[in-house]
Amino acid sequence: MTRWFAAFAWSLAFWALTLIGFRAVPDLDIAAVFLRMAYISAICIAASLSLFMHYFPEAQPFGIVRKLFFTLSALAVGIFLMLPGTLITDVRIENGVRAGTQTISGYNIFTAYFVFYYFGALYLLYKRWRTAVAETRTHISYIIWSVLFLGLFGVFFNLILPSPWIHEWRFTWVGPIFSTIVVFSVAYAIAKYRLMDVRILAAELLTITIVFLLFTQIFFGESARELLTHSTFFVLAAFFGWFLIRSIRREAKQREELARLTIELERANAELKKIDQRKSEFLSLASHQLRTPLTAIKGYASMLLEGSFGAVSETLQKPLDTIFKSSDRLVRIIEDFLTISRIEQNRLVYTFATADLRKIVSELAEDFKQAAEARNLAFSFAVTDEGDYRAQIDEGKIVQVISNVIDNALKYTPKGSVAVTLGMTDGKTARVCVKDTGVGMDEETKKIIFEKFTRAKDANAVSTTGTGLGLYVAHELITAHKGRIWVESGGKGKGSTFCIELPLMSM
Repeated sequence: MTRWFAAFAWSLAFWALTLIGFRAVPDLDIAAVFLRMAYISAICIAASLSLFMHYFPEAQPFGIVRKLFFTLSALAVGIFLMLPGTLITDVRIENGVRAGTQTISGYNIFTAYFVFYYFGALYLLYKRWRTAVAETRTHISYIIWSVLFLGLFGVFFNLILPSPWIHEWRFTWVGPIFSTIVVFSVAYAIAKYRLMDVRILAAELLTITIVFLLFTQIFFGESARELLTHSTFFVLAAFFGWFLIRSIRREAKQREELARLTIELERANAELKKIDQRKSEFLSLASHQLRTPLTAIKGYASMLLEGSFGAVSETLQKPLDTIFKSSDRLVRIIEDFLTISRIEQNRLVYTFATADLRKIVSELAEDFKQAAEARNLAFSFAVTDEGDYRAQIDEGKIVQVISNVIDNALKYTPKGSVAVTLGMTDGKTARVCVKDTGVGMDEETKKIIFEKFTRAKDANAVSTTGTGLGLYVAHELITAHKGRIWVESGGKGKGSTFCIELPLMSM
């Protein structure tokens, strides 16, 4: 689009220069050449404007037949007008004013061509204005009124008044003035509303101007050496100018593509956020609906095992124990899902209160000791530093995190031991570490282990019941307590150590 506006502006400028040359050169034969070139420039004005309108504000279908007709008609009319006697018969000085004589047939062909393409382009732009949205309508309106202003006054002063239908051709300066006004008006609209890439337009106009000026210098060479020098500079300027414009166009195209992809990405992100929100809502609803019956199943299984409804035969002990453990595992999973959905929706509520971490960890260690023995694992708990372990925490959520870490250690340790320690760092932070001799993990796994749905690579070989959610939840809960959680491991098969740090109350 910018190239055709540049061609339109350059055609107007060239037209004005040929009219100046027509008046300025002393030789009347050369003046006749300038006059023919003025008509050729006018044809270029109509042609470039028509192409500009075709691409503004966006390109329209332009078939090969139309392109061929467009090119051949412009070429045929241009060659016809350049032939001696077809349009300009002579140039003479009459009453002190330079004038030219045109043939009526040639002038009619020129006028028909100019009016058809010039006002046809305006009609095409008007059709687009009618179907455009409000903002685009404003942009198109500036172009329509500017070009229409040139068309009406230019046709009147430069086609009708000087035509052979009225009197002999007489040059008038009004046309170039209107042309200048139109170019500046359209350029203002382009700059204000960013209708085109101004850098491309400026580069094209500047390059064309320089190349044109160097081209004209060829005809003023007084020797073969000057002719060769001017020709060389013209060719070099044309080549490097073309290369410069091509580079700027490529950069602009890449920038437009990047902007388009950015918009598409923003739309995709917005849609993904909506989908994620719906997923979280569904997850929360489904988890709530599942937790109630599972809690009942777990409760009744526990009561049956404890003999609350009477003695249970040994035959039923194992099935009931399986029901209890399975329902307990499902309740934990559902609790993780609920926590995740609340975290994602910023609805997770924390109830902070003073609690003794030493009491919490020791009670949990006692609870898991029996489970470790059932797996033939050595289990130990030790407090490495004496002191006050009181902290402002949400006790339920900290219990959930530490339980999850110890449970994972038992689950992913086929043989060996699990050791739980509680200590202090600088007297202001409590550190809970759970060390096992289990499957361990490599450096890559350690980087992603706290992400959703992530498990160690060899985890399935030991336990198939993990969901990859527990450590993600643990990380989010510990972060909300202004603490931190991390893992250390010597590699696969070398065990792991999970550590949790929480700030203690200042004394």
